[in-house]
This record gives sequence, C-alpha cells and structure tokens, in this order.
Amino acid sequence: ATGKLKSQEGYWLEEFTGEIPILNLPLDFARPRVQSFEGSSILFEINRTDTARLNQLAAKQ
Repeated sequence: ATGKLKSQEGYWLEEFTGEIPILNLPLDFARPRVQSFEGSSILFEINRTDTARLNQLAAKQ
C-alpha cells in the first residue's frame, strides 16, 4: 500500500508543480469589496449516544 500511496503522491506533486491556476466559479451573490469575517453561529446539542457514535466514526478516520 505504501508504494501505491507514494505513486499517487508523486502524480499529484507533478500535476501541481509550478503555479496553480485560479478556479473562477460563478457565485450566487456579489462578493464585497472588503473581505469580512462576520458571520453567525448555530448552537445545538447532541445527545450522548450520537456523540459516542460520532467519536467512533471519527476514530476510524
């Protein structure tokens, strides 16, 4: 598996040598002239069972 991973890593390092092109995707809204980090947050609770399941899932990754 290590040799295959190295081969894949080598491919992508070769693919992205030099300058990486900018990907201009269409937006659904106009970008502001000045970047802002304003935003909002949503608070929620997760029960113990779901928290344990999420932790198990994360540990597998």
